[in-house]
Amino acid sequence: GKLFVSDRMRAASKEWLSHHKILSGRAVRCISSASRDPPDNFPAMNSMFYEVEDNLEEPILGYACRRAEAHSMEKAKRRRAELKAVLSFVHDGVERGESVLLHCSMGM
Repeated sequence: GKLFVSDRMRAASKEWLSHHKILSGRAVRCISSASRDPPDNFPAMNSMFYEVEDNLEEPILGYACRRAEAHSMEKAKRRRAELKAVLSFVHDGVERGESVLLHCSMGM
């Protein structure tokens, strides 16, 4: 399979998703719940959300290291579990030969 990294605009474009054969694949939507579009704005597909705070200060990958524990052990544990689920979802899709889209609001 293939992994695509993009922004919200392409993630909502049926034409772009179809061209890259992603509509029959998977999507990980890395956006905050407050900024989520109505479900109708994204084409129906196998997808999951990874909650982000949408600011440059959030150490998304930092939750996976020991330094994060100094900030909030509970939050670090929760985020590690969420990140593990995302990586497993992506890995399973790629291993099955599916196209997988990973996107946030502005592109990663």
